[in-house]
Amino acid sequence: MKQPDVSVIIVNYNSSGYTIDCVKSITDNDVEIIIVDNSPLPGEPERLKSIDDARVKIIFNEINSGFAKSSNQGIIASKGRYIFLLNPDTIVIKDCIRKLVTYMETLPKAGAVGPRMWWDRDKTLQSPEIIMPSPLEDIKHSLAGVSAFSGLIMRHYAKKNRHFYTAALPFKVGMIPGAALLTTREVIEKVGLLDERYPLYFEDADWSRRVLSKGFKLYLAPDAEICHFISQSARHCQGESANKFRYSESLYRSRYYNRFFHLVSNGVSGAIHTFDKFDKLGKIGKLIKPGKPGGGVLTGGLTDLGRITTPPSFITDGCPSGGNSSYEHSSDGYSKDKFLFQLSTDLTFIPSVGMVSGYPSYTISDEIWSYIHDGVFFTRFIELASYKPISTWRFEKA
Repeated sequence: MKQPDVSVIIVNYNSSGYTIDCVKSITDNDVEIIIVDNSPLPGEPERLKSIDDARVKIIFNEINSGFAKSSNQGIIASKGRYIFLLNPDTIVIKDCIRKLVTYMETLPKAGAVGPRMWWDRDKTLQSPEIIMPSPLEDIKHSLAGVSAFSGLIMRHYAKKNRHFYTAALPFKVGMIPGAALLTTREVIEKVGLLDERYPLYFEDADWSRRVLSKGFKLYLAPDAEICHFISQSARHCQGESANKFRYSESLYRSRYYNRFFHLVSNGVSGAIHTFDKFDKLGKIGKLIKPGKPGGGVLTGGLTDLGRITTPPSFITDGCPSGGNSSYEHSSDGYSKDKFLFQLSTDLTFIPSVGMVSGYPSYTISDEIWSYIHDGVFFTRFIELASYKPISTWRFEKA
């Protein structure tokens, strides 16, 4: 086998079915695929060994070494000039890797490039831009729950989402998630490997920050695409994953923000909730709560769909800007950039997945419904002419 141009690194944890499908989706011939297996479940190694592909090399770990350390194992064992970190619960869409390599070579000062990430093969919902955690973002999130500020903050994030979901050309971002990140061996030599102190999560935020500190740029390439079936490895051990998330987040924050910034952000958040508790926000605005329609992000009211077991549909005829409530389609049946649809587990919709469309109607696809976790979700449509919400829904997947 000739020297590979790209080394794809996949860390498997109890996800062999997804990993096998991921490998099948990679149609490029000039790649090597290194799978680092951390699975404790019986049968996982045997299923991985059944992969009949000359491009594949598998490293079996006796213990779960964590995502960062296992990714580094794969990088060290790789031979390609380009390194593509890829989650096992992904499907690579045709020409994705080739396009990422081209952009890595042609974009100014590129340190890493990431693809557009869809939540399903039908390309209905997209993952949003990942915002690196910071005290300022904490304050924005807290204020987003106060009706007096929610409109302003909603508009800020809606504009960012609109650009992120509709951009056709590569653009700079503050972070690239480790779920799908392409870089070069030269960049890694200058920046370093992933920080292995992070057991899970935030290692990509940390590495992205170090890339930027070295003068490189990070880009999102919208025409390079993958499907990412979010958190399928983590669902096997949700409690453990949540603990690792909190630990890694604490480590990241302590590394990059001093105690003063934490005190300020915590003080603002605490003050908001304290004022609400004693009902002293009359002149500032009430905190927005589930089941409390009207005002702020709940303009248009909240419809509670209750506990449901089948994919829900969302459609509305409201029009806060006073425009045509029928929302006629364009001649080609689709008019872009009229409405933003958002799905989130948080009533502030920070963060949220979504899409931009020409008509305020959406049904969660069977594929997305099959893998999202049980629990409470919120959805809404925002009219982009006015950046005002039309309708908001709550449902509990059972």
